[in-house]
Amino acid sequence: MEKSKIIGTRKRQALAWLSVVAIVVVATIVYFTNDDGMTKEQRQVYYETKDALELLSVSLNKGVYSVHYIKEYDKAKNKVFVESDSISN
Repeated sequence: MEKSKIIGTRKRQALAWLSVVAIVVVATIVYFTNDDGMTKEQRQVYYETKDALELLSVSLNKGVYSVHYIKEYDKAKNKVFVESDSISN
């Protein structure tokens, strides 16, 4: 009976170590294959381009807001001038 407990314990320990090794191997493979295939210079150009496009986007969004503001101004201006034209007729 004691011999079977020893064998069972050894199997559990071996299985535990095997699972640890499997996790380490999978983690290593995932870490090293998660490369995007870019060189250091390409990555730098990518991030610089990304930053420039974000800056451009901010500027364009400000422009869109300004155009919206101008349209609202034109609507209000047209209401005033239409009302003043209809009063003088």
